[in-house]
Amino acid sequence: TDVPESADWYNSSYIIAWGSNVPQTRTPDAHFFTEVRYKGTKTVAVTPDYAEIAKLCDLWLAPKQGTDAAMA
Repeated sequence: TDVPESADWYNSSYIIAWGSNVPQTRTPDAHFFTEVRYKGTKTVAVTPDYAEIAKLCDLWLAPKQGTDAAMA
């Protein structure tokens, strides 16, 4: 995620965080991610390890390493 789309998260109804650990890598934007859940936005984390983003999401999908391309 190299563009500042965190403002768009607030207007979204479904967010997939695929391989992006927002609380660790984008600390200033992490509050947007937590706030949208209070609005009812469904969030999904796709990461093989239980990273911090998985704690903030409604659903955690943990593909085996190297198989996430098949999931896409």
